Amino acid sequence: MKKRKKSRKQQKQTSILMKYRYFGIGLGLVLCVAAVLFFFFSQKGEETYAVDGSAVKYEASIKKPEGLADNVITFPAYADVQIKKGTEIFPIVLVNPDFNKAYIQFVVSIDRKKVPLLTTGLVEPGKAITGVTLPKDISEGNHEIHLEMLGYSQGKEPTRLSGTKTSFMLTVR
Repeated sequence: MKKRKKSRKQQKQTSILMKYRYFGIGLGLVLCVAAVLFFFFSQKGEETYAVDGSAVKYEASIKKPEGLADNVITFPAYADVQIKKGTEIFPIVLVNPDFNKAYIQFVVSIDRKKVPLLTTGLVEPGKAITGVTLPKDISEGNHEIHLEMLGYSQGKEPTRLSGTKTSFMLTVR
């Protein structure tokens, strides 16, 4: 059987068809990636942050430092705490001082566990979350409490501003 050589015209037509095929595949990939990115970013944009309904009005003894600019968020500090074994509620006050011009969200975890004990909604200035439920199986001894405080702008669609992380010791006796 003899192999036929393609004429130059046939070779040119094949070359053009291959270019269009690769162009079509490339265009299809670009459109798929664009659709996935659009879906991802449009979903993220719909994320909402709700004001925490369990926060109560709270008059903290925290006073506004002199000369503090209005666009600065003040985060509270916490000291080591001791409780009796069998205590169900950790007696902590997660307060957003009334002079802040931003919301604060609190994330409380214990002993570097991945799942937090508590993640609050947005706590308004002058309000606080009082108490955090402890695990039923908490053992006697020292436990490190990790507290992340995240600042958010006030308004219809809060945006993340700044934040801080701190830790302190909880001793169960």
